[in-house]
Amino acid sequence: MRLTNVLDSLKSYGLHVREKSSIKGLSNIEHTFDAVISKSGKIYGVFIRDKLNFKDYVSFIAIGYDTKTPIIIFTKEIDDKLINVIDPSKVYLRKLLSNIILLGYGEKKVIEDFVKLLLLSFNKENKG
Repeated sequence: MRLTNVLDSLKSYGLHVREKSSIKGLSNIEHTFDAVISKSGKIYGVFIRDKLNFKDYVSFIAIGYDTKTPIIIFTKEIDDKLINVIDPSKVYLRKLLSNIILLGYGEKKVIEDFVKLLLLSFNKENKG
């Protein structure tokens, strides 16, 4: 899945986007994200997958805990086995376009702020 245009568009809203970036966790392990997005001291770890499976999902959540970073996952599809275990009280799940699903895990307000900016960027791309 290529979201380079979306990531580039987010830059126009004052977000700092670094692709293939690492954050050191409490475990002292360096975790590499597909992108790290930041603004005003808030940091989001981004993963991009064509199909999100259970193993990747659990790994991403563990990385979020270790780095104390809210996680954003973009995917085109969620494995059926995973759909049954996603806790809607803890995971922000939204279909953004016909082929892009966003899952957010972490501080709810941070995820909601990110989604608002993301939706603005989609609207900007669709108008321009």
